[in-house]
Amino acid sequence: MRVIGAGFGRTGTTSLKAALGELGVGPSYTLGEVFAHPEHVARWEAARRGDEVGWEEFLAGYEVAVDWPACSFYAELMRAFPDAPVILTVRDKAAWYESTRSTIHRLRRLTTGPLPLRVAFALVGPFAPGPTGTVRLADRLVWEDTFHGRFEDGDYARGSSSATTRRSAAAYRRRGCWSSTCGRAGRRSVISSASRSLTDPSPTSTRPGR
Repeated sequence: MRVIGAGFGRTGTTSLKAALGELGVGPSYTLGEVFAHPEHVARWEAARRGDEVGWEEFLAGYEVAVDWPACSFYAELMRAFPDAPVILTVRDKAAWYESTRSTIHRLRRLTTGPLPLRVAFALVGPFAPGPTGTVRLADRLVWEDTFHGRFEDGDYARGSSSATTRRSAAAYRRRGCWSSTCGRAGRRSVISSASRSLTDPSPTSTRPGR
């Protein structure tokens, strides 16, 4: 593991993945990997319970971990991969909330929406374990564990996002590293920006978005 991403989905994680790929750093583990490998759901559920995961073995072959579900376990990944720099992507709270609500949050209807939709989703499960397993994992890990079933309350969701970002930043500061120039063995590099793009010449910028 060469890079750990601590930012929520829809804060520029897809752009970050692409930028790192252009630099020859990859492959990346994102939520899409769970779609492709439904057997991974059990590992992430074990992590939710606090069970031993064996991160080195589980993520062998990946050089980057960004987006959910990995960002929910940034602290565990920091311990498992102590030399990997951490990139924290952030975004304007209102823009992030609207982007998340209009995209990935819509999948929550499959598990909490009208009864006919929930029944259809349950019936298709055995035939599409990747999508159904990923939706259920996101339901528990993101919407329940992170936002406590209150994502539709915009003020609460935006506040939870900000609080998580502050906790992440505090963890990095305690390790004595808060700039992209600190990426050396055993230290941490945090790249944080709410508005600048990856094309900005500044070495500490990430583009808000996917």
